[in-house]
Amino acid sequence: MPTRTFTERMRAFFDPRPARWRTVIIIGIVLAYADGYLLVALTGAVGAIQRTNHPFGAWLEESAVLVPVMILAELLALRLVRRRTGPALRSGKAVLGAGAAIAVACSLVGFVGIGASTAYDYHLQTQLIVFEESIDNVNGVPLVPAGSTVARGNCNSMICNQERFSLATDLRGVAISAPILVVGNIVLLALLLAYFGGRLGVPERRKTKPAAATAIAPTIVTTTTVIPDSSGEKV
Repeated sequence: MPTRTFTERMRAFFDPRPARWRTVIIIGIVLAYADGYLLVALTGAVGAIQRTNHPFGAWLEESAVLVPVMILAELLALRLVRRRTGPALRSGKAVLGAGAAIAVACSLVGFVGIGASTAYDYHLQTQLIVFEESIDNVNGVPLVPAGSTVARGNCNSMICNQERFSLATDLRGVAISAPILVVGNIVLLALLLAYFGGRLGVPERRKTKPAAATAIAPTIVTTTTVIPDSSGEKV
């Protein structure tokens, strides 16, 4: 079997069929900024306080980072669709299947982004808890008063309890945002498909059969000329 070069493999990977590049880019941008909005909203609700100063700027930056990742996820989904249905979508069922594959791939990207943001929030929250404890110890006010116990499970300090509470709050925020993210991506993708006329790719041109040439038989018109004679007889 002939081996393909690296350039040919890259072209095959970045082949957007059965969709168009314009469609892939628009879907990637819209879903990236929608998921980025949810990510920033989750950070403002249960995230680290250090990241809540400039939500609009954070939304623009984090969504811009998600755009190329969304497009790569779309290309992977379209590659699977291309292997299954070919380079063209010839039925409405095939279009719906391709849209579902894109929705799943982009939702996974958004969920991974929310998970990474939540992990970073938890890291900042634990650092803030430790920093507050060090300030209290310096001032001579221990975080856990002597002779009292507020620990739960294997925790033996207030720090552990606060870290557990922060982790539980962050995980609850992820659990609430996950279905919102999936439903939002499906609704937005459905609206975009409706905007594109229910198509992901270029509409196929139907081949029309050439009209059969009709032979027109020449008609011969014969005329009879009547020449009047002096005798009144017709010739």
